[in-house]
Amino acid sequence: MPKKPTHNLSDADTIQRLAEQLEHIHQQGDDQPSPSAPGRPRPKPAPRPMKKAKGPAWPKILLISVGVLVLIGVPLAFWLASRRGPAVAMATVPHVVGATLEKARASVNNAGLRPLISYDEKSPKPQGTVLATHPPAGTRANRGGDVKVTVAGAAPTAT
Repeated sequence: MPKKPTHNLSDADTIQRLAEQLEHIHQQGDDQPSPSAPGRPRPKPAPRPMKKAKGPAWPKILLISVGVLVLIGVPLAFWLASRRGPAVAMATVPHVVGATLEKARASVNNAGLRPLISYDEKSPKPQGTVLATHPPAGTRANRGGDVKVTVAGAAPTAT
């Protein structure tokens, strides 16, 4: 069974009313499409604003790269700095100036250092008296390192 249309398009009054509505809309200059004007063309949309021209990308890439290197490099540097080798034992050079060569040699050895003896024949001090040390007394040196001990008098002769 065929369906009945919900409105009668052959009804002259309805057609006349629709024509009057369209004429009225056309006279008002309404730019907006309405359901009563289905055949009317839609107006063109407003142009979009132009986007700002972007500069070159390399400064941003460089900045990001430097940032990444800093984020990786700083912790890496701290980690590498904390990984020092075994700590070197240190010793303090004892005060031996004015002492005898034997006492100076024993004190330097007891401090964990190695005495290297040199002689000064022109010194007015008594022979065998320690005149100076290098490094000087109180200085920290690597344990097992050399300490030059200068003694008054001539070097002993080998027999």
